[in-house]
This record gives sequence, structure tokens and C-alpha cells, in this order.
Amino acid sequence: MTKKYGHPMFYELLEQMADLHSRKNHDYAGEADPLSNLRECEKIGIPAWKGVIVRLQDKWKRLINFALTDKLKVKDETIEDTLFDNAIYSLLCIILRREQKKAGKENEVTVVDLSDHFRDDGGTPPLKPVID
Repeated sequence: MTKKYGHPMFYELLEQMADLHSRKNHDYAGEADPLSNLRECEKIGIPAWKGVIVRLQDKWKRLINFALTDKLKVKDETIEDTLFDNAIYSLLCIILRREQKKAGKENEVTVVDLSDHFRDDGGTPPLKPVID
């Protein structure tokens, strides 16, 4: 094995992150497609890697709010949990982006017709869910 440079805790954290990813992946996606939960946004025309960017923004906003207030209301998710989530989402975003690029779809934008799910009744907003 080659010598690893840098802080030893960095490599310990990578192992913790891999374990956390494995456990969460079991709960969120299962075995068939380990990224299926992240691909759900593709059903509405958003590339999966861009969907992950939105998740990263949510987590980042939580970190910013904590940095400004030094307070958390949700006690069962620590700042370290949020930082781990950001690190994992960042790696998953790289994977999804590389998959899209490999498939030759890196600049592809999908337009999805949702007209079957909405109807225009002339009100504001113009599209409302169809509830019958």
C-alpha cells in the first residue's frame, strides 16, 4: 500500500462516509439501481445530477443558517450529519454527471409534457392539479 499523506482523520472520515452512504442507500434506493431515488427528478425533465445540486443547496442553506445563529431546531441531525450529507451528495453528483456525459447526454435537456396531470381553467396560476 502506498503512503497516504494528509491528516489521518481524513481517511477515517472517508470510511465513515462510505458506511453512512451504504446504510442510507439501502433505505432510499435498494439494490436494482443504487441511484434510483436521485433519478426520480428525471421523470419531470430534470437531470439527476441537477436534482442533487438542489439537495446540496438545501443542506448548504441549513449550514449557513447554523453558522449565522449557532442554533439548530432539528436535534436528531447534527451539523456533522449535514456536512457528511453534503460530501456524499457531492460524490453522487459527480457519478451522475459522469454517467450522463458517458451516455453522450451531457448537454441534453428533456422537456416533459405534464398536460395530462394539469388543466388550465383560466385562473391564476394558469395550471392547477386535476382533482376529480
